[in-house]
Amino acid sequence: YSYKERLAKIYPKEYQNEIIDLSYYIIAIEINHLDELKEYILNKNLYCDILGKDQYRGLIRLKKYSFNKIDAVNKYKKESPKNITIGFGDSISDLSFMDLCDVKVAMKDSDWGLKSKADYITKDDEFNDGAILILNDICQMK
Repeated sequence: YSYKERLAKIYPKEYQNEIIDLSYYIIAIEINHLDELKEYILNKNLYCDILGKDQYRGLIRLKKYSFNKIDAVNKYKKESPKNITIGFGDSISDLSFMDLCDVKVAMKDSDWGLKSKADYITKDDEFNDGAILILNDICQMK
């Protein structure tokens, strides 16, 4: 479905004009090219994430605009210096972003280099609520 078709199925007509286009693309690609495409997109300084994958294909969400996690954390820390930042990562490319965060969390299926720098490691992966479960634990400890 296109963005407009999804809106038509989900929202009543009177609300559709109030919703802003999120400006992203979802790309389906053969699983053996998934990492290659993700690396290419990130090298172009664009934001992408993997929405899901199975043994045959993966879905990548590509934003039309650049997004830099480091800039986002720095901006948030400047605007809210008393708040604690918690950074979640699943690849070694997240290391520089997580170094800026007060609490570093590596996903269960992440690279060992990232896990070695993390304060916490999730017990499950991102597709099985690993991030939510560890976030609940961290918030109860603080």
